[in-house]
Amino acid sequence: MIVESHHLDALPHWQNIVQLIKESTVVFNMIDVGEYFDAAIQSACMKNKTLLIQGGTFCQTFSVDIYKPGQPCVACQSLYQWDMEVIDKLLPSKIEAITDLSFIPRDRNPIQQSNSYVCTMCANMIVARFSTLVIDDPEVEVHQRFIMTVNSGEVVQFPVEKEPECPFCKDLTNETQ
Repeated sequence: MIVESHHLDALPHWQNIVQLIKESTVVFNMIDVGEYFDAAIQSACMKNKTLLIQGGTFCQTFSVDIYKPGQPCVACQSLYQWDMEVIDKLLPSKIEAITDLSFIPRDRNPIQQSNSYVCTMCANMIVARFSTLVIDDPEVEVHQRFIMTVNSGEVVQFPVEKEPECPFCKDLTNETQ
């Protein structure tokens, strides 16, 4: 396995990201633009049947999500108040034709609510969760969603349920028929 790191402005160079996803077997996403960027990455991974592992931080909490091809996706979580006009542009059937993602809304994250310690823990957990998938240890249950609050030590993990009305999953199903 070869791990590559790329430094580029992902939004205006979206086609570079799409090409990298096409060449990859797994994508690690910790880019902090917001939920719509995560949705775009998910959509491109779904289109190319690529494993996606992404992480995010806020204050003393981090999360790691694993999205395997054919399983529930980020849009299935129904945790976000999606702007369906934006989501329609990011559907798997359309995602590779986009050249510039600068139109997506960015999250309004408060400045200095995460720190390098929590971000490093999140990155380490992304690698740990991926390693557990590769090892395929039958005694270790890896759910799709993992959330840890660092200062309290609270950890929760759970599967993501398939959302019957998920626009990404429905689009992918329609595209393969």
